[in-house]
Amino acid sequence: MRTNLNKTGQSSYRNPFQPNNPKTGVREDGNKWVVVGADYASQEAVIAATICNEESLMKAIEEGCDFHSTCASMMFPDEWKRLGGDPKPKGKPEDKTLQKLRGSSKVTSFGLFYGKSNIGLGASLNIPATTQDLMFNYPEKVQQHQEDFYEDYLAFCRGTDPDSKGKPNKTNLKNWLKMEHKQGRFLPEVVTADDLIDRFYGAFPNIHSHLAACADEAVNKKFIRTSDPISRIRRFAHPNTSSEENAIRRQAMNFPERMGK
Repeated sequence: MRTNLNKTGQSSYRNPFQPNNPKTGVREDGNKWVVVGADYASQEAVIAATICNEESLMKAIEEGCDFHSTCASMMFPDEWKRLGGDPKPKGKPEDKTLQKLRGSSKVTSFGLFYGKSNIGLGASLNIPATTQDLMFNYPEKVQQHQEDFYEDYLAFCRGTDPDSKGKPNKTNLKNWLKMEHKQGRFLPEVVTADDLIDRFYGAFPNIHSHLAACADEAVNKKFIRTSDPISRIRRFAHPNTSSEENAIRRQAMNFPERMGK
């Protein structure tokens, strides 16, 4: 490799990071350093959609649609249509409510791609994570709903656990309220992290099955491999507790989507 020497015999490449002169704005050699920043829009999401072969998202990407607005339109189809949202959004919506739906969609998709649990997602959006949180935050609503639909609750208990002879307990109450909430009869106006996850996976089943398969593979084989051509491998220790297994599942769901970073 040839190097150019100046009059003192020093290489001109000796100090390539010589700063710009604050008075002239350029370096002593006449060159000028410029800081350039760049970001690949929705990089992780595009990778996930590609390796999962999620056709609806791939089509939206090819048509130049905004990824997160597209996700929001599919996660909240009724609300999106009612508020006049573009079915093929090319950017962020102007309506504040639509922007909020887009924001919830964005946090949900990135949260799942990075292995967040419902608890982590709830904390990010400052919303209840689970039915358990609804029971804790709205005890009077729980009591009122239980009293108003007590026979339905007892029927649920009998169907869930015949041996209990319909005897109420905390587990049955939580599971019943979860069903009631999902079907829009108990606190339908309150959105939980579980609700958002269900909506996202319902709209994009290929992503759901792919992430679930990654989690199962990591637990069963103790390693996971990214898609070709990178084929990176991450190995895991044998889990000794359910918490350790859940941690492996989250890490495995996150790992493939980082192959392009």
